[in-house]
Amino acid sequence: MLEAMRIAQQRYFDSGQSSGFELARTCALLGRSRDAVTALKGALPAHDYAVLETATDPNFNELSGDPAFQDLVRQVTERAYRP
Repeated sequence: MLEAMRIAQQRYFDSGQSSGFELARTCALLGRSRDAVTALKGALPAHDYAVLETATDPNFNELSGDPAFQDLVRQVTERAYRP
């Protein structure tokens, strides 16, 4: 079921109809950390407010040790608290 969701979400993301946050969440749940980080990077320039939840969303717990994910969370936090 999750893989079918990922495929549909990927189509929306690729066509510009989705920021990528939901795709990132689904990829994280599937253990596809590289794809999750790539989708989250796509959500940043789309100014998707849901990206602010990345650090606390339990669906991303498995990515917490991934350096690319940690860097992305740092970027999100810096942008959110920039004066």
